Amino acid sequence: MASSERVIPYDDLDGSDLYLDRIYAGKTQNGRSLDPLKQLFKVGVQGGIRFRGSAVKNAVRLVVLYSTGEDPDWRDKLDPQTGILEYYGDNKHPGRELLRTHLGGNIALRNAFTASRGSEQDRQTVSPFFYFERVSKKGSLVRFRGLAAPGSETLTRTEELEALWWSKDGQRFQNYCARFTILNATTISHKWIETLLSGESPLGEGCPDAWREWVETRTYHALVAPSTDVARGVDGQLPEDVVGKDILNLLRQHFRAGVNFRDFALAVWRFVAAGTAIEAVVRGEGVRRRFGGDYLIGPSADKVAVWFALEAEVGEGDKPISDISHFSSSLRYREFGVFVTLSVFGSAVFHEVKTGIRPVALVCGRDVVEALRRQGLSDVGSVKAWLDSLFPAVTAG
Repeated sequence: MASSERVIPYDDLDGSDLYLDRIYAGKTQNGRSLDPLKQLFKVGVQGGIRFRGSAVKNAVRLVVLYSTGEDPDWRDKLDPQTGILEYYGDNKHPGRELLRTHLGGNIALRNAFTASRGSEQDRQTVSPFFYFERVSKKGSLVRFRGLAAPGSETLTRTEELEALWWSKDGQRFQNYCARFTILNATTISHKWIETLLSGESPLGEGCPDAWREWVETRTYHALVAPSTDVARGVDGQLPEDVVGKDILNLLRQHFRAGVNFRDFALAVWRFVAAGTAIEAVVRGEGVRRRFGGDYLIGPSADKVAVWFALEAEVGEGDKPISDISHFSSSLRYREFGVFVTLSVFGSAVFHEVKTGIRPVALVCGRDVVEALRRQGLSDVGSVKAWLDSLFPAVTAG
């Protein structure tokens, strides 16, 4: 948190408007920690999906989505450049059914996403979602990241709310992966929150124009914020948490043993870019041989194939890769490149890609780990089993 950022103190929360990316504070009183989200929305203090009303009776008035950013299994993710929020449900334990969670968060998700695909009357029953991220445990600081509407104009019904299978300690269970659009509503009046809490129509007093238009026409006016960063720093290219670091170390050890890293890199790229064709392709002859494939764009009955070349390098620990000019210069007209590493890229590489003629997607160690996690490979044991199955180590014989 920057020292210049404005923080709304706890005592001012009752009646406070919400401002995009503003920080809201809790406090400690008589030895008790007072939660800012409870004060703002009159919701509970447990779980990531907190709502007012009854999910079972399909009578939820508003929902607060809260992400600590610390759960290694559930990597909630907001992409500011597209406005898409990826948020995980509240079934996190083997032996429990998808919708039978303690706080009923998955039921609230199911009801909202089902209604979002219905008529205007159906969407009027959808409770607005307010997304917050933890800034600091100390002082219970949270940041408002935006007003979220279920779904997106660019996703199918099944992509918007996916019931995915996961494994933990060898046991399987299902959880939701829900995708929302952050709407272009930079200020939320407290009057609207009061309207929602009172059980009145979400289209009542204080309703933001972006929410009203979504309800009436299912038009998503996304809040998009293109990045001005030329390069990602080294820390931003490596996992932050202990489990993520352990997964990356496992991958490095596995592929330093002589296993084909290129095939693994292609598998990771398919996780990142779902439009990638199944079959790999080798083009050219001799030293001009290049490995890659087709990225498919367009309707299922009439796909357009754009060819990409893939370069893969395990890397030397956290030592940055400083030069990819030979690879990028090999790209031809109407091609793009993909460079996958378990290490990081130096600032010169990012500058080359940003200013160069040929586009290259840079996939660093952190990206690889996050791609695996989104596939349910969220701990060392599950990643090792997956590696041994698809990319077994070569034994001397």
